[in-house]
Amino acid sequence: MKTKEYFEKAIEYTAQEQYEKAIACYDKVIEIDDKMINAYFNKGNLLAQLSQSEEAIKCYNRVLELNDLSVDIYNNKGSELVELERYEQGIVCFNKSLEIDNKDTIALHNKGVALIKLEEYEQAIVCFNQLIEIDINDASAYYNKGDAFRELGKYEQAIECFDKVLTLDNHDIDIFHDKGLALIELGKYEQALACFDKAMQIDATNIFTYYCKGRIYAKFMNYEKAIACYDLIIESDNTDGLIYCYKGFALNELGKHEEAVESYDKAIGLNYITAGVYRSKADILNELSHNQEAIACYNQSIELDDTNPQVYNNKGNALAELGKHEDALVCYNKGLELDGTYGTLYYNKSTTLHDLQRYEEAIECYDMVIQIHVPDIYTYQNKGNALMELKQYEQAIQAYDKALEFDDPDSDIYINKGNALKKLNRVEEAKICHKKAKELSE
Repeated sequence: MKTKEYFEKAIEYTAQEQYEKAIACYDKVIEIDDKMINAYFNKGNLLAQLSQSEEAIKCYNRVLELNDLSVDIYNNKGSELVELERYEQGIVCFNKSLEIDNKDTIALHNKGVALIKLEEYEQAIVCFNQLIEIDINDASAYYNKGDAFRELGKYEQAIECFDKVLTLDNHDIDIFHDKGLALIELGKYEQALACFDKAMQIDATNIFTYYCKGRIYAKFMNYEKAIACYDLIIESDNTDGLIYCYKGFALNELGKHEEAVESYDKAIGLNYITAGVYRSKADILNELSHNQEAIACYNQSIELDDTNPQVYNNKGNALAELGKHEDALVCYNKGLELDGTYGTLYYNKSTTLHDLQRYEEAIECYDMVIQIHVPDIYTYQNKGNALMELKQYEQAIQAYDKALEFDDPDSDIYINKGNALKKLNRVEEAKICHKKAKELSE
């Protein structure tokens, strides 16, 4: 067969989507004439169609060697480089195309998309603006521009772009997803929910839609509806551990602690293993007074991430509940090494020191809470109690007076203040305090 016949046969096979046979025909053409540009170009396009990007690029390079410096060849080569995630090289090709024709919409589009992949969002927006200047009704340009704005955290501008797409294009589900996500970032949850409802009208089985709706319902603290969304996802795909984590959180907020633990166990069983999962499970076990199991989970969390002071605080609390005060102190001290301004750690450390009758150290911690944290009534009350143990009655009274500045003081504060006053022989003042305590108890 002659070159022309092989070439025509290749075109015929291409029309029938028999790409391998078409490529074989182009190879025959090239054997006969290794300078036939169209054979290399068409073969490259077929290889690209078959996702054989490296081989396609070789064909496009041969076309360039043969001095065919066309827009199409640079665009096609650039697209395959992008497929291979070689974005900078792809942009070089698109720039070459734009040197030939600075209004080539394919090159501008592909360059913009590659720039987004490189997180060069401002430059990407320049490309999409050029596309809009060429065609004010280019929905794809507005869509990609909106995505770039969203990545930059410019959510209002992103929404403007998405709204423009909705006036130009058939309503694709992705546009409602992206607009909804931007609205979430702005805290406009009702409007976001309306977007995801629109997405459901397009495809009622889309998992991502239910995922987004579930997260919004959780934000609204409508945990029953959130769980309903998560369950619909699980019915479709029960292999996503993250969804079980979200469900576990919602169940816990509803007070369904045992079910929440089961949900976190499902996540772990699906190999969704993070420090946060173990921490959340441990916190619930603590709530259920399953302290030993909680400690095991905190240890797992620490193995995965030993930089979270909250985990050490909560593990310390579990140990304290078991009466392991010295071990609890080790945890509190480790947490404070990580964050010396964590008031809750100082408070919990102080109560543990108090239980160990190390009153001077406990008072130092109470003072740290007062200094770096917003103290509550119990901080002053407990400080007063520690001072009473040290027979420092004047200072104890000062601490109790601070506690009494809070709303709804406990009768015990008046009793303890009265006892301190009695120790100082201030009998009449003591009687007043004890009388007040009795009134509060009635």
